[in-house]
Amino acid sequence: MEKYSLIFGVRSDRPNKNGEVAIFLRYTFKRKWVNLSLGETIPLESWNKEFAFPVKSYSRFNELKNILQKFEERYSLFVEDYFSKYRTYPTVDVIKNIEISKFSGVDVIANKELRVDFLFEKYIQNARRNDLKKATLDIYGFTLDKWNEFSNEKYPLVTDMNLNTLKDFRIFLNEKGLRENTVGKYIKTIKSFLNYCYFQLEITSIPISFKKIEVDKEVGSEVVHLSMDELEIVKREAFYSGWYNTSTVELNERERLIGQIFIFLCSTGCSYTDFNNLRLHHIHIEKDNLTKKRYITIEISRQKIKSIHKSIIPIVDVTIDLLIEWIATDRSLYSFEAMSFEEKKVLLERLLKGIELGKITKPYHPRLIQSIPVQVFNREIKSVFKKIGLNRKVNLLWRQSNQKKEETKELWEIVSTHTGRRTYVTLSLEQGISMHHLMQSTGHTKTSTLLRYNKTSRESVSREFEEKIANRGSIPE
Repeated sequence: MEKYSLIFGVRSDRPNKNGEVAIFLRYTFKRKWVNLSLGETIPLESWNKEFAFPVKSYSRFNELKNILQKFEERYSLFVEDYFSKYRTYPTVDVIKNIEISKFSGVDVIANKELRVDFLFEKYIQNARRNDLKKATLDIYGFTLDKWNEFSNEKYPLVTDMNLNTLKDFRIFLNEKGLRENTVGKYIKTIKSFLNYCYFQLEITSIPISFKKIEVDKEVGSEVVHLSMDELEIVKREAFYSGWYNTSTVELNERERLIGQIFIFLCSTGCSYTDFNNLRLHHIHIEKDNLTKKRYITIEISRQKIKSIHKSIIPIVDVTIDLLIEWIATDRSLYSFEAMSFEEKKVLLERLLKGIELGKITKPYHPRLIQSIPVQVFNREIKSVFKKIGLNRKVNLLWRQSNQKKEETKELWEIVSTHTGRRTYVTLSLEQGISMHHLMQSTGHTKTSTLLRYNKTSRESVSREFEEKIANRGSIPE
């Protein structure tokens, strides 16, 4: 398909009374073109015709550079959005009509859909639908008010919210005399909002540098994970109780589902974003013709910003039980307790084939389960853990204003989606999985990054020393 082009130029044949010429952006497609007026002029000698850009020695170079880049970016976004809808680029006539009708060159092409105020209201409405607490919604509203006060229409678009802009916003908040904890909440809200825009609304033109802005008083240096015993308790209460009737706490269907998702994260190492992106076609079953053994894996491309990393996650232990539980339409036909691992593989293969042929259908297919927003999940998993009684004391450490801070909380208060991934890495290493194979399943490319997740448990430290250090002294003669 023929590509379009956007290139700046000047009306060198029509200088104004000050000897300056008008700058335009030329859109060309299928050998036709239209000049889009920028509303800016420049001395002809300050325009580099070869590079179609002002010369660096021009006194307004930095200011004009920003204007030019934003103008081009907004038209480019419009053109690409048009292509995504109609599978062709807009004709010159379409671009002309936008300009003539004052579809407002910049403002409309910039789309209200890229404006911070429009998107933030959308973000808040989404939060209301997910039944977030009033206090959280209030923080969202206060954050938008502070941003509007700071921006004052200087940064109207979500694409303006880069790392430097957010740093300036932090300085603005500090100068207002707000407490560091409050500033941290506003910055954290902005980061969550930009994550929502980038990943859920797929506005990938947002400068991803926003990820690097630090949030004061985020969770401290303690990397929280579950011990093997704690994970088995969650399995017993949220999943196996459905098959073996061994639960000690009465969880409702919704609570069991939340617990099962958490078990899946602990058993696969998936981040919650990856789990939400998981579809039935990501499950692969291969058969070794010599041994007749089946190997089941989940193969996904991990959600990374600058690169794509393929993860190969083997289906073992409880994971296959969960997949069958979610896929099967009538679980009363199956008895996991009486089935071998190989029999479960055959059953899963048969179920997937049934879906492929349309014999098994659920309303959320091709997803594994219904979609649950991460904010809702993080709130509900805390309630599940509290109900189960996972109240181990956890010491949290962090730095604030170059001072060490410490706080003790119970496990249920700080559990989140990320706890599952940390648990997967830690327990895998404790059980002897090699670093190489673990990185293949998690998608990590650096051991240093992987080891940040691994925090050896108190039990394993004690066991290691008790087994290898002679603590019994000899009686002197």
